[in-house]
Amino acid sequence: GIISERDLVKHLAFKNVGVKVEDVMSRAIVTVSIDSTIKSAAEKMIKFGYRRLPVLSEGVVVGMVTTMNIIEFFGSNEAYEYAKLGLIEDALSVPVSVIFDRRIKTISPKADVGEVASKMLEENVSELIVSEDNKMIGMITERDVLLALAFKR
Repeated sequence: GIISERDLVKHLAFKNVGVKVEDVMSRAIVTVSIDSTIKSAAEKMIKFGYRRLPVLSEGVVVGMVTTMNIIEFFGSNEAYEYAKLGLIEDALSVPVSVIFDRRIKTISPKADVGEVASKMLEENVSELIVSEDNKMIGMITERDVLLALAFKR
């Protein structure tokens, strides 16, 4: 079979990996504003090779928009109605505020990567915002958890 990133996260959950979040998190975060269009969010994802972007409102993280949010939107009746009328550009102009996930899950930069894995499983997310003093300082994803294993060696 195939071993996925999620499978390895499950394996690391509730274990002390010995690597801190701050050692493997992404610090350069690409974001979108809450009034950005689906098209502009998708273009940023493609340009930077990301599958998720934090959504900001007045400089504060209010959620996350993911490739799955976009795919689910285009599989919905709402997007179908635009397409049926030949208005696909209108569907692309819908703001991310319509489709983004408002759940904000955070973790401390000092936390062990095993704690990240546990929280990802418990919250059913593939990323966590790394925050310090209520400010986003980075992001950690399932892929970063895998990098932690390589970092440990």
